[in-house]
Amino acid sequence: MEIYDYDIYHILREINACIDKKLYYVALTTALTLPDICSKLESKEEKVKKRYVKWCNTYLFEYLPPVDNWLIQKTDWGNIIYQLRCGILHNAENDVEMQADKYKGFKVDRFQFYIDDNEECYAHSMKMHVYENRCTGYTEKKVEIDVNMRFMAFILVQGTLKFIQANKIDEEKFPSVKINMLNTY
Repeated sequence: MEIYDYDIYHILREINACIDKKLYYVALTTALTLPDICSKLESKEEKVKKRYVKWCNTYLFEYLPPVDNWLIQKTDWGNIIYQLRCGILHNAENDVEMQADKYKGFKVDRFQFYIDDNEECYAHSMKMHVYENRCTGYTEKKVEIDVNMRFMAFILVQGTLKFIQANKIDEEKFPSVKINMLNTY
């Protein structure tokens, strides 16, 4: 029996392999765990959300789209990506409106996923739309964010590589999963 040590570099390679094979949902869901893994190395004491948001704002900042909307600040992207993570990983849903009460700061009502292999710019990873509903007698804002699954997964991988390089972290510091290889061909 062979024991396989499944570390961060294996995860990154598999995410990239999923992107290459156009398995974007698998690539994105796996990539959304990267800030959890990395941020825990920086601070084990902080709560998960705080660590995750801070890590995203630090290591993904340069890859995220410019802010051209008065409703959002650049530091809100970490919170938005955390909402994306919770919506996909815990509920497998686009609609996160029912969860919005849990989030302080900028709240998203819905994530709309799309794939565009022709996009070549980081700025196209996420696009925000704000809709106003005045039919109910009061102005109600709904926030929908379009997420390019391919580029969002790619950006999370790039942020992880940036984290590793910035902190000079070697592979032994990352947690790994030991896998017993039985009857593999």
